Amino acid sequence: MMTQLFSDTHPKMEALQIELIRRMPAWKKISIVDGLNETVKALAISGIK
Repeated sequence: MMTQLFSDTHPKMEALQIELIRRMPAWKKISIVDGLNETVKALAISGIK
C-alpha cells in the first residue's frame, strides 16, 4: 500500500483520486494543469494590483 500523501484526506478516497488520475488521458491532465496555471497567474496579477 502507498503512503498517505495528505493528512486531511481519507486514505481510501486518496487512493481513488490517484487511480482516477492514473487512468485519465494525458490530454486531460495537461488541460487541468493549464487551468491551474491560469488560475495562479490570475491570482498573482490580482495580488500585484
